[in-house]
Order: sequence, then C-alpha cells, then structure tokens
Amino acid sequence: VVDRVGAAAEVARDWLELQARSSPSFFQSWTWIETWLDNVPAHRVAVRACRDGRLVALGILAHRPIRRRGIIPVNLLSLQETGDPDLDRLAVEYNGFLIDRYESPDLPASLLRALADD
Repeated sequence: VVDRVGAAAEVARDWLELQARSSPSFFQSWTWIETWLDNVPAHRVAVRACRDGRLVALGILAHRPIRRRGIIPVNLLSLQETGDPDLDRLAVEYNGFLIDRYESPDLPASLLRALADD
C-alpha cells in the first residue's frame, strides 16, 4: 500500500506499533522520523507492506522532479531523504525501511522491486 503523507500524525500510530516489533536504528525511530516529517518540505508517500493483514514494513518516500542533463524530466524517489543535498546532510547512514524483526532479510529488496515495477 502506498499513500500520501502530510503531517507526522498521519503515520505515527503505524510507525510506533511497528517500531515496537522492530530493531530500528536511531534514524528509523519515531523520534527521528517525526522530526524529519515535520521539518522537511517534500512530497511524501508512506509505503506499507502487510502480510496476512499485519503491518510488517513501513517507509517514507520523498519524491521531487529533477532534470537530468538539464533536459530529461525524472521523478527522483528517496527513502526517508528529500533528494536535495542541502537538506540531506543530516547523516542518515542507517536509513531504511522499518521492518518487523521476524520478517525475511530479503523484504527490503522485494519492496524496492515492487516499487520499481509500479
């Protein structure tokens, strides 16, 4: 499921519920994500993966249009980054999808493939 995210409150319940079943880095914790959502201007969508009706993965994608070589229009998607180097200097070296600790380690790659196929 992919849906738009406005204010942090729109994703808070799901993030906190999944965080309790995950082993997040600080950059995947609600403390970081809430602050990021409240302060970074971007078009954002939440990516939610469910298995048997249970939330197993969650991430925030930001997209912005850019022009490659000044000509070719491309929509840049970034996982919990804006794609703007000035805004992304916040050292998110442990960024990634928030994943239920009992899920397969292959789940993030599967999510990215599914998003690329859309």
